Amino acid sequence: MTGILSTNIISPVGLTTADNFAAVRRGEHAMKDLSGWKGIPVRFCAGCFSDEQREALRVPGFSWLESMVIRSVQEALGHCDVDPASPRTLFVLSSTLGNVDELSPAPETDGDFRNFGESARKVARYLGIVTEPVVVCNACVSGVTAQLLADRLISAGHYDHAIVCGADTVSPFIVAVFHSFQSMSPTVCRPFDIERLGLNLGEGASTIILGRAAEADGWLLVDGLLDNDAYHVSAPDPTGDGVRRVIEGILAGRDTSDLATVSAHGTGTMFNDEMESKALAAAGLSNLPVSSYKAFFGHTMGACGVLETALALHALERGVILPAGGFEEIGVSGRIDISAAERTTQKRTLLKIVSGFGSCNGAALYVPKGRDAGEKPLKEGPAPKVLRRIRISPEAVILDGGKVPVEGTGQAMLTALYKDRLGDNIRFFKMDPFSRLVYLACGLLLKDNGLAPESLGILLFSRSGSILADRKHLGTFTGGAAFYPSPAVSINTLPNVVVGEVATRFRVKGETTFLILSERDGTLMDRIITSTLAATGPVTMVTGWVDCGEPDAFEADLQLITTF
Repeated sequence: MTGILSTNIISPVGLTTADNFAAVRRGEHAMKDLSGWKGIPVRFCAGCFSDEQREALRVPGFSWLESMVIRSVQEALGHCDVDPASPRTLFVLSSTLGNVDELSPAPETDGDFRNFGESARKVARYLGIVTEPVVVCNACVSGVTAQLLADRLISAGHYDHAIVCGADTVSPFIVAVFHSFQSMSPTVCRPFDIERLGLNLGEGASTIILGRAAEADGWLLVDGLLDNDAYHVSAPDPTGDGVRRVIEGILAGRDTSDLATVSAHGTGTMFNDEMESKALAAAGLSNLPVSSYKAFFGHTMGACGVLETALALHALERGVILPAGGFEEIGVSGRIDISAAERTTQKRTLLKIVSGFGSCNGAALYVPKGRDAGEKPLKEGPAPKVLRRIRISPEAVILDGGKVPVEGTGQAMLTALYKDRLGDNIRFFKMDPFSRLVYLACGLLLKDNGLAPESLGILLFSRSGSILADRKHLGTFTGGAAFYPSPAVSINTLPNVVVGEVATRFRVKGETTFLILSERDGTLMDRIITSTLAATGPVTMVTGWVDCGEPDAFEADLQLITTF
């Protein structure tokens, strides 16, 4: 359990949390009707900053994304007594695609592009942060994942404070990704509404600074859970079972009489909103007011779990439940209470839920300091045992200490290994080199495991992430009439998607998380692994390092560990 010491939201409608709260209460939104924007030949609606706003906020020498992060963190630090230069202060960046709008198809012309970890380190050093940053790339669940990661590391005693910032931008790259899935609305989105047509993309940055509970004056992050549907990499389980499980897991054994509202994911897409409604109803929350902020800001991707939490808590502190923008008439089958207009409340507890590509889900619970939090102790158990280990290099595969006989080297070796040992997923041949590496390494550890799906998890670390898929995606579309992005390529630009692929094939329904570091750091990785095990209780987990910066330059070093 940790305390929230400060927050900030930077969006097209405000540069502070208070400014954004006031704008939403006035009914203002960030959406712009865009046609022919940056050469894109499709009309869409998105929450974008104006050119003038970007120019005013940009920090010299930094990308647009990095500039938003710097501005947001600086504003949040100005409202609390946290020393960024302390070796006990952690920086966690939550981003779905990071600096991808700086990327080019050819590595030698990347310009200012840096991988997520290097970008986070650059920002951290500018802000005076001396510890190594962690980047969370868990698709739309990234913001909640980042908060839970920070909470666990503080609770485990590794840090005193954590600066968590979520940020993403709107660019032709990300527009092409979502256009390839035909999921964007041409008008302002309408979450949970009968007339909803899809989502709006949005950009912004939001920061939550966490510290020990005793330091907080306002809110406590008391619990959070992550899991996986093990259903499909780009579509949620239509039953809502994964979201229901994280909700019930958090609320079990707690007094919920002070629960004021649910800040839902509420994207405005047909499948997400239907699934969420079923999950909330199945979890017994049919009578709890439900809000979604996507019609005000757009879907801010890696930022949404931070931004929407900060906004909802700011509203509850003032006795207000903000409305679900764009909602008029219920259009989902789950019986839930959509907050169509602003309401007042004396209750103060917030439940935040999110879902994302890669089949992952997350939830977090916040209570005001002084209220009974029903704190659950860390599930300290025996030291993890290593059940299996695999190491893959371009020249060899070592499984459980023995060399696996396989022909070829590099990508040819991976293909031969797949045919010899797995051969179970036709999509393997459409995967990028990094995804093939992850799928093989995890699959060989999980094959015929015989374990309960809910007790299985995946926690992976990387440096390059999905860089190869990103470059390939850039080559599938251009401006004008040639704007034909491929969904088969687009899906793997989210580095956690292959984790969802593994989870779906091998029935992994526990926590699945993908993190990026600027370099392989065994001490930091061990801290994250042990604090995750302590928070999740008895679990069997695939964890370790996987990286593929070039097709034939890759490394996987994974273990299957258990605390049972």
